[in-house]
Amino acid sequence: MTTKSRMLKAQTLIRQQRYSEARSILETVDHPKATDWLLRIESIAPAKRRSKAFRYTFATLSIISFLVAAFSGLLLFGDNEGLPDASLLAITFGVALLASYVFRKLNS
Repeated sequence: MTTKSRMLKAQTLIRQQRYSEARSILETVDHPKATDWLLRIESIAPAKRRSKAFRYTFATLSIISFLVAAFSGLLLFGDNEGLPDASLLAITFGVALLASYVFRKLNS
């Protein structure tokens, strides 16, 4: 699709008040008018985004759930002969930090 055809398609979608579809097309166009139209769409119908509070709450609950599951698994199925308890705790904590990082990247 050429720039002109994408702009015409976006214009049609804007006239039909299909702002999210128009926004997705305009984000692929490198033209000053596309930027202007995106700003106008944002003022008319802001894009729905999750708040930071929601994302951090989700990540925190995910980490807590993971830690509870990991410690339960260690308590129920750990043999305590291969690694000392402190090492198991450090490994679990490291995996939890990694999970936190991944959740933050996915939810941002």
